[in-house]
Amino acid sequence: MSASAPNIRAGQPDWWLLALTAVLVALGLMMVFSASGIPAERLQQDSFYFFKRQLFFAGLGLVVMACAAVMPRSILYKLQYPALG
Repeated sequence: MSASAPNIRAGQPDWWLLALTAVLVALGLMMVFSASGIPAERLQQDSFYFFKRQLFFAGLGLVVMACAAVMPRSILYKLQYPALG
């Protein structure tokens, strides 16, 4: 008996992985929001400073993830070693 592979079409996103990523990012943003209000107020006079910064980089990561999703794999394979440093 052979185990059947899941029915995944090429070019289709993995919705479970995207949902899990979104939940983890949302939980991280919520933790930053709840933990950094008072220190941000003391240091920057803006209680949302660290939250805004984290939200900016989460959005930037979303843009990079979307670009990587539509980029051909051959380009990603060529960029893997330069990206690692």
